[in-house]
Amino acid sequence: MMEIPHYPQDRAVLVNGKDGCSGDIYAVAEGVLAKVFKPDTPIWAEVNGLLQEARISLELYVKCMSVPEPSGIFKVEIPGRGTYLAYLMENVGPEDNDPNWPRGVNTEINRCEKLGFFSTCPDVSGNYIYNAKRKKVILIDFQYWTAKPERKFLFDQLHPNIEKVVRLEASKLRFLKHQK
Repeated sequence: MMEIPHYPQDRAVLVNGKDGCSGDIYAVAEGVLAKVFKPDTPIWAEVNGLLQEARISLELYVKCMSVPEPSGIFKVEIPGRGTYLAYLMENVGPEDNDPNWPRGVNTEINRCEKLGFFSTCPDVSGNYIYNAKRKKVILIDFQYWTAKPERKFLFDQLHPNIEKVVRLEASKLRFLKHQK
């Protein structure tokens, strides 16, 4: 059976200054960020969040939407916390202030909805950043998004049995943490 590989990271530095809603973002290599769910997140929520983040972001990315380039699900080492499963993605850079954010966000969300992707989160105010260098709004945080009509996701087609593998790996890591 397939295993989730360790990412060849050269660091793990917390980059989201404020606490993320369900996880924290770490810089793990040049240009690469890892979303790691909080240690007290129920295992089912961690697994579902990782998979949904990977599924939706890959679908939107291949459709040329404004999202960070997805890398997949990997194991990462977090200093002082241990080994965690994480969703890895492109670091699209720091947030910049721009008074046109709301208009750009609505435009990007409308484009996604036309493709059949919808946010189930009532407040998407924290689910995007503005990158001044690219002069665009970039959507992030897809764990609360869904696709209609239901479909076979490209991520699942590329990685058969991925859900089973992620669930097993998450269970093993939790078990090992409780043994210490």
